[in-house]
Amino acid sequence: MKIETVPVSGLEELARRARNFAVVPMTVHRARSQMLNPLARPGDVAMVTAWDEGRLVGYLGLIPAVLRHDGRRTRVAWMSGFFVAPELNGRGVGRRILQAATALPVDIFTTLYTPTAGRVQEAAGFRVVGELAYAVLDLRRAAPWNLVASRIGLGAVRASRALKRATAGPMRRLACRLLRRGLRAPAAEWERVDQLPAGAAVPPSAEAEFERGREVLNWMVGHPWIVEPGTLAEEPAPGYYFSNVREIFRYVPLVRRGAAAGGVEWLLLSLTRTDAITTLKVLDHAVADPAVAAAAVLEWGERLEAEVLVLPVEMAEPLRRVPLARAMLLAKRRPYMAHLRDPQGELARVLPCVRWHFCDSDAPFL
Repeated sequence: MKIETVPVSGLEELARRARNFAVVPMTVHRARSQMLNPLARPGDVAMVTAWDEGRLVGYLGLIPAVLRHDGRRTRVAWMSGFFVAPELNGRGVGRRILQAATALPVDIFTTLYTPTAGRVQEAAGFRVVGELAYAVLDLRRAAPWNLVASRIGLGAVRASRALKRATAGPMRRLACRLLRRGLRAPAAEWERVDQLPAGAAVPPSAEAEFERGREVLNWMVGHPWIVEPGTLAEEPAPGYYFSNVREIFRYVPLVRRGAAAGGVEWLLLSLTRTDAITTLKVLDHAVADPAVAAAAVLEWGERLEAEVLVLPVEMAEPLRRVPLARAMLLAKRRPYMAHLRDPQGELARVLPCVRWHFCDSDAPFL
């Protein structure tokens, strides 16, 4: 077994070489995107790979990032994409990849997606260092009989499907309008743009947080990892374990001009469809009034036919004062883990002060 590291500058070459492997570490379009990361340097390690007799059998991706704290900028990395060939599970391949990654001269962060992943990461020295609180507004609850039908198994009955088609959309649209009315937010005109403009307002900074400036956000918007069907010039790699094509996957940057003294107010949303559910998520924002922001998300959720809205807590708060919203709002938390080179060092001292955001980690790309 041979462990190798791949720099940022070598990602596309690796992706092209491995397109016909049984295990594919990355799609070509994702490799090109990560090579354009404005926070990355060409020599930064972007992937740790495991090889067995010339055959790729596992990998772990790393995304260079920056943690801002105490007026300083510390270079770190986010873990992204960890995979071992199924026939080699239990043979120590994943452990060796993680050991090689944590031996690198960089502090590594990751989102805790599943309990299984958490146990593997804990065994490698990762520890939970914080969490992001957010809210989910489930608009499907506007037609509660549809949820009941699916739970008791009536989803397969033709009459039930017809009921869902006939009621779900109109009920969601009505719910969005009633919720906007309940917010009593001032009317605001939002324009959809391709990227955040130069005059975009800067969100209030925290004592410690990950770099997410306009350049970073526009890189994400302009170079998505996941695309919609028919938009790839090359065929998807069959050996790639993670999602690279989705029925719906797009970013929705919105701006409101002339509204804020600190610049153009903006919302950065993502629209995705997985498991037959369309989700509109607020990835980042710079809006002075949370109620105005929540009203804008509801308006665009209606336009884009979203069934689920994912909101930061500050936008969910004004919604909680609207009785109709209380039956649809769910409180959620996303834990984060880190492997620190010095568990007692300065970064460990800073972590309790970190303000976490949706744009932290690889989550907004997925």
